[in-house]
Amino acid sequence: MEFADRTLTEGVEALPYIAGAYVSAADSNYVEILGWLEGEIPVMGPIKSHRAKIFFMGDTNGIEGIPQPLVDNLLDWGF
Repeated sequence: MEFADRTLTEGVEALPYIAGAYVSAADSNYVEILGWLEGEIPVMGPIKSHRAKIFFMGDTNGIEGIPQPLVDNLLDWGF
């Protein structure tokens, strides 16, 4: 995977891609893509919302499969 250089992706080197979905980011006013699979397939990032902090990941089934430091970065971002 490739990652954008942002606070959420700091220190993240790789993620296991088992099953999931990609996101259509045709309108960047709503989605900020921070991770791509080979071929520039967008699969990770926050949804821009004033009501809540939402992070999407078309990746593994369950946060326990996601390696550090992404989990810590998400917790820092969310709280």
